[in-house]
Amino acid sequence: MKAVSIVSVLGVLGLAAAGTSAGVAASETDQGPAPAATQAEGPDDDRRAALSDLIGHEQDAGRVLWYDMTATVDYLNTPEKVDNIVAKTAEAGFDTIILDVANNSGFVAYESAIADHMSQAERYQGQSYPPGYDLLAEVLRAAGDHDLQVHANINAFGLGVQEFAEGPAFDNPEWQTVFYEGRRLASIGAEQYPIAGTNIERGTNELVVYTPEEYQESPASRWGAEVSVVDGVVVEVRDRHDGDAPPLAVPQDGVVLAGHGEARSWLLDHAQEGAEIDLSATETRLVPAGQSDQQGSTFVNPLRQDVRSYVVSILAELTENYDVDGVVLDRARYANQYADFSGESRQAFEEHIGEPVASWPEDIFEITFTDDGQDITEGPLFADWIEFRASVITDFVSDVSAQIRNLDPMVNFSIYAGAWYPLYWQEGVNWGSRYFQPEYDWASPDYASTGYAETLDFFMAGTYFEAVTRQEAIEAGQPADWYSVEGSAELAMEAVDLATLVYGSLFVQQYEGDEDQFRDAMTMTMDRTQGLMVFDLVYLEMYDWWHIVEEVIGGEGSSPHTDEDLTSLIRLAAPSADLSDLHTSVQDYTEAGEVAGPIAHQLPAALDQVRQHLDAGRLPPATTALNRAIRHLENPKPSDTLTETAQADLLSQAQSLRDLLR
Repeated sequence: MKAVSIVSVLGVLGLAAAGTSAGVAASETDQGPAPAATQAEGPDDDRRAALSDLIGHEQDAGRVLWYDMTATVDYLNTPEKVDNIVAKTAEAGFDTIILDVANNSGFVAYESAIADHMSQAERYQGQSYPPGYDLLAEVLRAAGDHDLQVHANINAFGLGVQEFAEGPAFDNPEWQTVFYEGRRLASIGAEQYPIAGTNIERGTNELVVYTPEEYQESPASRWGAEVSVVDGVVVEVRDRHDGDAPPLAVPQDGVVLAGHGEARSWLLDHAQEGAEIDLSATETRLVPAGQSDQQGSTFVNPLRQDVRSYVVSILAELTENYDVDGVVLDRARYANQYADFSGESRQAFEEHIGEPVASWPEDIFEITFTDDGQDITEGPLFADWIEFRASVITDFVSDVSAQIRNLDPMVNFSIYAGAWYPLYWQEGVNWGSRYFQPEYDWASPDYASTGYAETLDFFMAGTYFEAVTRQEAIEAGQPADWYSVEGSAELAMEAVDLATLVYGSLFVQQYEGDEDQFRDAMTMTMDRTQGLMVFDLVYLEMYDWWHIVEEVIGGEGSSPHTDEDLTSLIRLAAPSADLSDLHTSVQDYTEAGEVAGPIAHQLPAALDQVRQHLDAGRLPPATTALNRAIRHLENPKPSDTLTETAQADLLSQAQSLRDLLR
């Protein structure tokens, strides 16, 4: 384990208390508004002051490089190659590697007793690590020679390969998420085939429509069949699969349909010249992921306990069997806004809102079809649904955080998610602070309570935009100025609100051929957040851009998450917040008459003692005081009034808080 003392937390707080922090001053003058440090009075104030001082810090900033599991096979598939890449990583100035060891296929690249090695996957034949090759062990060995941290990443809820119907999501089909899916249909007589989209890239077994507004000829590959349609009638059929036939021209008064695989066969069987074809039919359906029109990774339902247990077992295996410095979650989210509409989710949602849903799923939203595709029309329960899904993810993340810290408190826990917060409701995730209430139409009045930032040691926010500055985004015609590295980084900082460290994250491929733009993007993330994560090493190799990274992050300094004292301070955020919530719940139940008698005084008194000890950083006596409150709840006296509902809720909150204190 690498433990580096970056700066004295007391020293940082001393500067903040005196109001002379150079870091804060730079944030206010050079970087736009930033959360201001306040005089330290307790762990929350201490944390905020320390984290505020690290915004734009020249030396003490995150320096993280991501190693993707599949894209980097050719660079990491022998010990010698690993040695070479890890040495370059260290020379460039990175001090932390995020190693993807369980990607969105559900297969892994380490020695696991739970999951199958990627060499066994049909999807990766010819592009995998050798059977038995332990990528994690090799990277840990090489990283130790350079004093680099290694954090193992797993994909939480993307657990299968749709195209090959393999992976845990197919081994356990009951796990699969259920999509509320709308689609257009091509109809020839009684025969129908779903249309994947208009003017999009054609995928496996897909039927796509191409229009003259976008294309002069079909852009689809030759591995399929194409038909030209004018006024609803097929005027030409061309099978390009078995020859060198050129693509069909898109008629000015019609369209071209291009089909691959099963869609190709359907066109050749039914779309004869002169046949009438109708493209206006539509349908909606609820369908498991494995039977859906979705491409890529097969998602599972985050609500299911068996799914959660599986994910936690992978994390436990990594933590117990390898000397990792941290574990990371990617795709700890729903697949998209159309998931999950299973029976389990409906039942849990109805319990969440306290009443049955009269019209499912239309009371959430209805799928409507437009000329360009489809949209959703919000129903009366839309905001409640958004809150519910976020609460499901946050409950999972909080549980993982507590379990990892119980297994090994020296192991960091972090998450990657996109920084486009105004749109991230679509993934069912609120990665912000539980005290940040967003002012968007989709946010319920209690949406802030679903934030999970307080449970993380650090957060990697994907500032995945080609535009670096807000002004560049405006000039490029983007919908808003936050479609930029600068704007999205500032959104992330606002939403997380100094609950934990935020590292702006860059997708290097977006800057291909433009070294200056990549350099500016790195500088911007370092200025606006507490550090940088670069995705992915393969592009640094392909473009030979290691020297650019070294120019920006080389020199003295270490990532803030390597400072154990700072990590301990950050970890007090979650119990402090949970304690406040528990105190509020006790007050609410007391005012409602569900808690009365001596216990109505004993509980607040015990929680006040927990607060005093927690503010002083005394965790053992804080736990002792909390146990006293739990005993009152578990064994109420005859003179106490404590309803079953209040008892169950308060006990659950108190026990969860105790897990965090441990």
